[in-house]
Amino acid sequence: MVSPKFLFGFAVVAALIIVFAVAFFAFRDPLLYNNALTVQAVTDKSLYTHEENVSISVYVINGKDESFIQPTTVYYKVSDPTRQEVYSVHLHMNFPSPPPEFPAHSKTLFSSHVWNQKNSNLTLVESGNYIIEVSLEYGTSECEIAISEH
Repeated sequence: MVSPKFLFGFAVVAALIIVFAVAFFAFRDPLLYNNALTVQAVTDKSLYTHEENVSISVYVINGKDESFIQPTTVYYKVSDPTRQEVYSVHLHMNFPSPPPEFPAHSKTLFSSHVWNQKNSNLTLVESGNYIIEVSLEYGTSECEIAISEH
């Protein structure tokens, strides 16, 4: 016959295993396990003063079970609210051989760029809202910023 202490201990251990398993699956980042490559563009803040540099970071979220080679180009585009392009740049990266990879189930900072709020004619843009779009061969991401006069 099994003692009550043993049954109680077994129940406690089983309950802890269930709680930890539920917590693991409930609180992990779903993007890291969605079986997709996702591009994420972010700025260091959403409101900038006129003439302040805008820092843009590009993350690649690899939710797949295998790693992927990093792309060699990234395209940054800034548009006004009517989607009229005001600035763009196409950057090419030279990687060593073999090229770096995005590990499986990871979020990796891939590229950073600073926009000086100047348009393609090298004049400062007006105050207002702008859309920043970043494109890689894996996809595109957008974020919005506002530029205030003061």
